[in-house]
Amino acid sequence: GRGRLQAGSVNTTTFLVSVPSFKWGRPLTDTDLTQRAGWYFDYVAGGEKSISPISLNGDNIVFGSIIPLAAGNAGACAASGGGGNVYELNVDSGNGSFRRITTGILGEQLAFDTESATTYTISTSTGRRIKTIRKTKINVTSNGPEVAPPTPIDIVSGRLSWRQINNYQDLKN
Repeated sequence: GRGRLQAGSVNTTTFLVSVPSFKWGRPLTDTDLTQRAGWYFDYVAGGEKSISPISLNGDNIVFGSIIPLAAGNAGACAASGGGGNVYELNVDSGNGSFRRITTGILGEQLAFDTESATTYTISTSTGRRIKTIRKTKINVTSNGPEVAPPTPIDIVSGRLSWRQINNYQDLKN
């Protein structure tokens, strides 16, 4: 349950979700604070619900929520009322941000690469390099699609597990 997870908090002024750092592991009891099995945070608005799948965008998860106009109001989730939030949080740490949408999020976010903006760093001696891609995100709302500006995402790529050893004789000659 929640007792074995690291609790996060939401700041509605700065629109940030913050989770204190923790060590990933499998605590044997709720009181074992040396490690946590993950993280969580509570939604900011009464009646806020997630109704669509979570998308993975690089190291971040992205999901939307809907907020009824008023809790208990039969027409609160109609197209004319309510709103929602779009959350983008780091999978490992739980830290991230959210933004408000006045029309509610009706479906999973669609993210696609903008290939012309893909760049690579120079490979290290082990063959590791960083690939930077730009993702354009589209949210489906009750007022139609909403396109967010492209955001850069860094991904470790190249050879990750062994080191290239150059031939000494070739280098000497």
